[in-house]
Amino acid sequence: DVGHGAKPWDLHEDWSNRITMEFHAQGDEETALGLPISPMCDRQGFDLPRSQAGFLEYVVLPIWNEIVAAVELPQMQLE
Repeated sequence: DVGHGAKPWDLHEDWSNRITMEFHAQGDEETALGLPISPMCDRQGFDLPRSQAGFLEYVVLPIWNEIVAAVELPQMQLE
């Protein structure tokens, strides 16, 4: 859900924690299978605030900018 960052804080925090648990479970499974751990799925050294900032910067913002461009509202495009 790329929209959870725009929800009220308690919902955003809940979704962030849920997706973190899901990602870490995936990383655990990858480890058990001897596979490389996918980005954001490694429990070791995980930092939730840093992860969320990266998600917003590298996933949400580019999507938002494409949506804005698609509906021809360039004045709303963010940097």
